Amino acid sequence: MDDLDRLEDWLSPLTRQLGPNAQRRLGRSIAIELRKDNARNIRRQVGPDGDRWDKRKAPREVAKPIRYFYRARDGHERELEMSSYRNEGDRIVGYDKEAGALRTMLKKGMLRSMSPQHPSGGSAQKRRAQYMLTGFARNQFMRIQYSSQEASVFFGGRAERLARIHHFGLRDSVSPGGAQYDYPARPLLGIGPPMRQRVSGLIINHLAGH
Repeated sequence: MDDLDRLEDWLSPLTRQLGPNAQRRLGRSIAIELRKDNARNIRRQVGPDGDRWDKRKAPREVAKPIRYFYRARDGHERELEMSSYRNEGDRIVGYDKEAGALRTMLKKGMLRSMSPQHPSGGSAQKRRAQYMLTGFARNQFMRIQYSSQEASVFFGGRAERLARIHHFGLRDSVSPGGAQYDYPARPLLGIGPPMRQRVSGLIINHLAGH
Protein backbone atom coordinates (compact mmCIF):
# COMPACT_ATOMS: atom_id res chain seq x y z
CA MET A 1 0.00 0.00 0.00
CA ASP A 2 1.48 3.39 -1.02
CA ASP A 3 1.24 6.67 0.89
CA LEU A 4 -1.75 7.86 -1.14
CA ASP A 5 -3.72 4.71 -0.33
CA ARG A 6 -2.94 5.15 3.36
CA LEU A 7 -4.03 8.79 3.20
CA GLU A 8 -7.31 7.87 1.49
CA ASP A 9 -8.02 5.16 4.08
CA TRP A 10 -7.47 7.78 6.78
CA LEU A 11 -9.67 10.39 5.07
CA SER A 12 -12.64 8.14 4.24
CA PRO A 13 -14.04 7.81 7.78
CA LEU A 14 -13.56 11.55 8.34
CA THR A 15 -15.59 12.54 5.26
CA ARG A 16 -18.41 10.23 6.39
CA GLN A 17 -18.76 12.41 9.49
CA LEU A 18 -19.72 15.40 7.33
CA GLY A 19 -23.39 16.25 6.86
CA PRO A 20 -25.11 15.54 3.49
CA ASN A 21 -24.87 19.19 2.34
CA ALA A 22 -21.17 19.40 3.20
CA GLN A 23 -20.54 16.09 1.44
CA ARG A 24 -22.38 17.36 -1.63
CA ARG A 25 -20.29 20.56 -1.71
CA LEU A 26 -17.16 18.45 -1.40
CA GLY A 27 -18.36 16.18 -4.23
CA ARG A 28 -18.90 19.22 -6.44
CA SER A 29 -15.41 20.56 -5.73
CA ILE A 30 -13.85 17.19 -6.54
CA ALA A 31 -15.87 16.80 -9.76
CA ILE A 32 -14.82 20.27 -10.98
CA GLU A 33 -11.17 19.54 -10.20
CA LEU A 34 -11.40 16.18 -11.99
CA ARG A 35 -12.80 17.86 -15.09
CA LYS A 36 -10.07 20.52 -15.08
CA ASP A 37 -7.38 17.87 -14.74
CA ASN A 38 -8.70 15.66 -17.54
CA ALA A 39 -9.24 18.66 -19.83
CA ARG A 40 -5.67 19.73 -19.14
CA ASN A 41 -4.40 16.28 -20.06
CA ILE A 42 -6.34 16.29 -23.34
CA ARG A 43 -4.81 19.64 -24.32
CA ARG A 44 -1.37 18.26 -23.42
CA GLN A 45 -2.12 15.13 -25.51
CA VAL A 46 -1.44 12.76 -22.61
CA GLY A 47 -3.48 10.18 -20.71
CA PRO A 48 -4.35 10.36 -16.99
CA ASP A 49 -1.14 8.52 -16.13
CA GLY A 50 0.95 11.09 -18.03
CA ASP A 51 1.82 8.81 -20.98
CA ARG A 52 1.81 10.66 -24.27
CA TRP A 53 -0.77 9.58 -26.84
CA ASP A 54 0.19 7.98 -30.14
CA LYS A 55 0.75 10.73 -32.67
CA ARG A 56 -1.62 11.36 -35.52
CA LYS A 57 -0.58 9.88 -38.84
CA ALA A 58 1.39 12.34 -40.95
CA PRO A 59 -1.08 14.29 -43.11
CA ARG A 60 -0.88 14.15 -46.85
CA GLU A 61 1.02 17.02 -48.44
CA VAL A 62 -1.57 19.52 -49.63
CA ALA A 63 -1.01 21.12 -53.03
CA LYS A 64 -0.13 24.80 -52.86
CA PRO A 65 -2.73 27.29 -54.11
CA ILE A 66 -2.57 28.34 -57.75
CA ARG A 67 -3.51 31.76 -59.09
CA TYR A 68 -3.97 32.79 -62.69
CA PHE A 69 -5.76 35.20 -64.98
CA TYR A 70 -8.80 33.38 -66.29
CA ARG A 71 -11.20 33.96 -69.20
CA ALA A 72 -14.62 32.35 -68.74
CA ARG A 73 -16.79 30.99 -71.57
CA ASP A 74 -18.76 34.23 -71.71
CA GLY A 75 -15.55 36.21 -72.24
CA HIS A 76 -15.44 37.62 -68.71
CA GLU A 77 -11.88 37.85 -67.38
CA ARG A 78 -10.71 37.92 -63.78
CA GLU A 79 -7.99 36.78 -61.43
CA LEU A 80 -8.70 33.38 -59.90
CA GLU A 81 -7.03 31.54 -57.02
CA MET A 82 -7.82 27.92 -56.22
CA SER A 83 -6.89 25.52 -53.42
CA SER A 84 -7.65 21.85 -52.74
CA TYR A 85 -7.92 21.31 -56.47
CA ARG A 86 -7.55 18.33 -58.77
CA ASN A 87 -6.87 17.89 -62.48
CA GLU A 88 -9.63 16.31 -64.54
CA GLY A 89 -8.46 16.17 -68.14
CA ASP A 90 -9.16 19.52 -69.78
CA ARG A 91 -10.34 21.18 -66.55
CA ILE A 92 -9.44 21.85 -62.93
CA VAL A 93 -11.89 21.37 -60.07
CA GLY A 94 -11.19 23.12 -56.80
CA TYR A 95 -12.13 25.69 -54.22
CA ASP A 96 -12.24 29.28 -55.46
CA LYS A 97 -10.90 31.20 -52.45
CA GLU A 98 -12.21 34.60 -53.49
CA ALA A 99 -15.67 33.42 -54.56
CA GLY A 100 -15.89 31.06 -51.57
CA ALA A 101 -17.26 28.17 -53.63
CA LEU A 102 -16.29 25.02 -55.52
CA ARG A 103 -15.56 25.77 -59.19
CA THR A 104 -14.77 23.89 -62.40
CA MET A 105 -12.44 25.81 -64.71
CA LEU A 106 -11.37 24.93 -68.26
CA LYS A 107 -7.61 24.84 -68.71
CA LYS A 108 -7.85 26.65 -72.04
CA GLY A 109 -9.25 29.64 -70.17
CA MET A 110 -6.11 29.97 -68.01
CA LEU A 111 -4.30 32.84 -69.72
CA ARG A 112 -1.28 33.32 -67.44
CA SER A 113 -0.18 32.20 -63.99
CA MET A 114 0.34 34.58 -61.08
CA SER A 115 1.74 34.44 -57.54
CA PRO A 116 -0.85 33.22 -54.97
CA GLN A 117 -2.03 35.89 -52.53
CA HIS A 118 -3.55 33.55 -49.95
CA PRO A 119 -1.07 31.44 -47.95
CA SER A 120 -1.59 27.70 -47.78
CA GLY A 121 -0.89 27.55 -44.03
CA GLY A 122 2.33 28.05 -42.08
CA SER A 123 4.22 25.83 -39.70
CA ALA A 124 2.18 27.04 -36.70
CA GLN A 125 -1.04 25.96 -38.42
CA LYS A 126 0.48 22.58 -39.26
CA ARG A 127 1.53 22.10 -35.64
CA ARG A 128 -2.00 22.90 -34.46
CA ALA A 129 -3.34 20.31 -36.90
CA GLN A 130 -1.35 17.64 -35.07
CA TYR A 131 -3.30 18.21 -31.86
CA MET A 132 -6.10 15.68 -31.54
CA LEU A 133 -9.44 15.45 -29.76
CA THR A 134 -9.09 18.86 -28.08
CA GLY A 135 -12.81 19.51 -28.59
CA PHE A 136 -13.54 16.88 -25.93
CA ALA A 137 -11.97 19.20 -23.33
CA ARG A 138 -14.93 21.61 -23.60
CA ASN A 139 -17.38 21.72 -20.72
CA GLN A 140 -20.31 21.17 -23.10
CA PHE A 141 -18.98 17.66 -23.79
CA MET A 142 -17.07 16.82 -20.60
CA ARG A 143 -19.75 16.92 -17.95
CA ILE A 144 -19.71 16.44 -14.19
CA GLN A 145 -22.04 14.69 -11.79
CA TYR A 146 -21.87 14.77 -8.01
CA SER A 147 -23.82 13.99 -4.87
CA SER A 148 -23.13 13.45 -1.20
CA GLN A 149 -21.79 9.99 -2.11
CA GLU A 150 -19.85 10.41 -5.36
CA ALA A 151 -18.19 12.68 -7.90
CA SER A 152 -17.73 11.75 -11.55
CA VAL A 153 -16.77 13.12 -14.96
CA PHE A 154 -18.24 11.74 -18.18
CA PHE A 155 -18.88 12.58 -21.82
CA GLY A 156 -22.45 13.35 -22.74
CA GLY A 157 -24.53 13.80 -25.85
CA ARG A 158 -23.11 13.08 -29.29
CA ALA A 159 -19.55 13.15 -27.91
CA GLU A 160 -20.05 10.00 -25.84
CA ARG A 161 -19.76 7.48 -28.70
CA LEU A 162 -16.71 9.14 -30.27
CA ALA A 163 -15.01 9.53 -26.89
CA ARG A 164 -15.50 5.81 -26.17
CA ILE A 165 -13.95 4.86 -29.53
CA HIS A 166 -10.83 6.95 -28.92
CA HIS A 167 -10.55 6.18 -25.20
CA PHE A 168 -10.55 2.40 -25.66
CA GLY A 169 -9.08 2.27 -29.18
CA LEU A 170 -12.02 0.69 -30.99
CA ARG A 171 -12.73 0.06 -34.68
CA ASP A 172 -14.92 2.57 -36.48
CA SER A 173 -15.54 4.19 -39.86
CA VAL A 174 -13.25 7.08 -40.76
CA SER A 175 -16.26 8.78 -42.37
CA PRO A 176 -19.95 7.77 -42.63
CA GLY A 177 -20.08 4.72 -44.88
CA GLY A 178 -16.30 4.87 -45.39
CA ALA A 179 -13.43 2.54 -44.63
CA GLN A 180 -12.99 1.00 -41.18
CA TYR A 181 -9.99 1.93 -39.04
CA ASP A 182 -8.59 0.56 -35.77
CA TYR A 183 -8.00 3.66 -33.70
CA PRO A 184 -5.16 3.58 -31.15
CA ALA A 185 -6.26 3.92 -27.54
CA ARG A 186 -5.92 7.50 -26.34
CA PRO A 187 -7.31 7.59 -22.77
CA LEU A 188 -9.44 10.70 -22.26
CA LEU A 189 -10.63 10.22 -18.67
CA GLY A 190 -9.07 8.85 -15.53
CA ILE A 191 -7.38 9.66 -12.23
CA GLY A 192 -3.59 9.47 -12.16
CA PRO A 193 -1.40 9.74 -9.04
CA PRO A 194 -1.02 13.57 -9.24
CA MET A 195 -4.80 13.97 -9.40
CA ARG A 196 -5.35 11.61 -6.49
CA GLN A 197 -2.97 13.77 -4.47
CA ARG A 198 -4.87 16.96 -5.38
CA VAL A 199 -8.20 15.34 -4.46
CA SER A 200 -6.75 14.35 -1.09
CA GLY A 201 -5.65 17.97 -0.62
CA LEU A 202 -9.16 19.19 -1.45
CA ILE A 203 -10.63 16.89 1.17
CA ILE A 204 -8.13 17.99 3.82
CA ASN A 205 -8.85 21.67 3.11
CA HIS A 206 -12.57 21.03 3.23
CA LEU A 207 -12.30 19.23 6.56
CA ALA A 208 -10.18 22.09 7.89
CA GLY A 209 -12.92 24.57 6.96
CA HIS A 210 -11.09 26.31 4.08
